[in-house]
Amino acid sequence: SVYPKCKAGVGRVIEKAVAQGKLEGRPGKRQFEIFSADFMVDTHGEVWFFEFNMSPVLKDPQDAPKVNDADMIRGALSVVSPWEGGGPGLWDFVAEYRAPNSPSPTAPETATDSSEA
Repeated sequence: SVYPKCKAGVGRVIEKAVAQGKLEGRPGKRQFEIFSADFMVDTHGEVWFFEFNMSPVLKDPQDAPKVNDADMIRGALSVVSPWEGGGPGLWDFVAEYRAPNSPSPTAPETATDSSEA
């Protein structure tokens, strides 16, 4: 199948960007990245990167009601701010990357209700 090859290729690009310090995290914080990767598939089923954008143009539902990126954005936001109905089914986990000598991630901070204090 083509998709696993694309997913692995994206993983290699992100891993390299993290290792070279071109994509930085925020220690102790959850985060996500939205990017786009365009591929070409040859007649033998081999996958070739065509383009990789770290800041893609996203389509708003108001401007493009039939084809837009709203579900992808909501899915990505559920990584850092979980919501009812959100979760891994809305986004595709490729891998977790850490820069050399970076601390291990901690649990996300949670807000407490003032009535619990």
